[in-house]
Amino acid sequence: MVKQLGGFVGANSNSGAGAVVGRNDGAGCGVRGFNTQNGIGVFRQAGISGDAGVAGRFENVNSGNSLPTLGVSTKRYRTRY
Repeated sequence: MVKQLGGFVGANSNSGAGAVVGRNDGAGCGVRGFNTQNGIGVFRQAGISGDAGVAGRFENVNSGNSLPTLGVSTKRYRTRY
């Protein structure tokens, strides 16, 4: 991927696949967003153009995984998962 002003934008009109997909077959994350100038690392909106979608969906598809599906940290408090 080439780094360019504005980052990376994906668009898709197919309901079967995401416009941007990240995959990691190791222990890391599939998609990671971060910001270094007081912005937002990852941002998702619902309701654009009158849609009725949800802003986020998180699934744990491994029945043997007892860890929480979503962990949230704010300020300096961190929970290890």
